[in-house]
Amino acid sequence: MLKKKLLITLGCSCTEGVGVYDYNTNPDLLRYTEMEHDDRIKAQDIFHEEGWPNRVGKQIKANKVINLGAGGASNDAHLKLFIDKIVPQIEDLQKEYDIFLIWMMTEPSRFSFYSPSEILLNSPAEVSQQPFTLPMEKAYIDSMPEIIIGPIREALFYLKMSEAMFKHYNIEAVYTSWSPTMDLIYNYYVTDSYLFPKPHFFKYFAGKLERSGICYHPNERGYQIWADFITDALKIHHPNFLKDSLPGEFEWEWLGDIKYEMKYRPWRTII
Repeated sequence: MLKKKLLITLGCSCTEGVGVYDYNTNPDLLRYTEMEHDDRIKAQDIFHEEGWPNRVGKQIKANKVINLGAGGASNDAHLKLFIDKIVPQIEDLQKEYDIFLIWMMTEPSRFSFYSPSEILLNSPAEVSQQPFTLPMEKAYIDSMPEIIIGPIREALFYLKMSEAMFKHYNIEAVYTSWSPTMDLIYNYYVTDSYLFPKPHFFKYFAGKLERSGICYHPNERGYQIWADFITDALKIHHPNFLKDSLPGEFEWEWLGDIKYEMKYRPWRTII
């Protein structure tokens, strides 16, 4: 029976859509993290609407996109968002949709921890050359004999574990990355789930016109280049992503907020 099509996307800031700034409302060229609350929300709304996930969703004729991209998030944080925000509703989603997923994996040394109210993010490799780092990041760097192969093994653990989980939920998933470490992942693990059968990674930009002058992420032109690249790869290597689905209006939803609490249920004694 023909169903509607749902595309779920996992990733960091490059999947959240960071970089698509409205210069008319941001004349001071502030990063969204430097903005006042209301301005920050408005900026992020544009990110979420104009990034590559919605562009790919429209190009493969998905009925809905759920974007779990979160700026600064690690690969394990990507999975935490999926497990906490998608798995609880997976049975309802399965009844309505054929589900597809694209995971834009991030720099593999990043890691995360739960706190009572959010997911705490750490990026040790990206700050290792800076004079000041968070204590947890500094401890990570000091304790590691190197900061390449170990994190690659971590990334592969999440990739392999998620492959089994997505298969269990009947989700067709593909993996890619903006990080050049993707080349090493291919060297250590063979799977048909890569976006491309040969090593690849996404460049941040093709030129100055395709990147943000504020944060060097892709801008709307850059994300369209990414979307075209992804869609072309899906057509060739993963054609199921483009199979027919029920017609309907295009919808999208961003669920990448890392600040959320667990639902608390009081313990009940069974007598």
